Amino acid sequence: RCLLLAGVNDTQAHVDGVCAFARRLGIERVELLAFHPMGSGKYAALGGTPAADMTAARIPTDETMAALRARVSEQTGLPAAASNP
Repeated sequence: RCLLLAGVNDTQAHVDGVCAFARRLGIERVELLAFHPMGSGKYAALGGTPAADMTAARIPTDETMAALRARVSEQTGLPAAASNP
């Protein structure tokens, strides 16, 4: 599983690196997870203060996730799973 944050690691270069790493380890599936800040509210309700990075992070678009999922399949020859919030 690879968590993707918009503007941080939602690039083809990053996904290519993840795929290369997965191939070296013999991993049979790569799952891309789109970041979502849903847990920040619960964290605050429990008395915590979410890190600025967590609340400021952007969710990757559906289009970006679809393109990166296709890239995983292209790079590995394996089906790729992706989830969006």
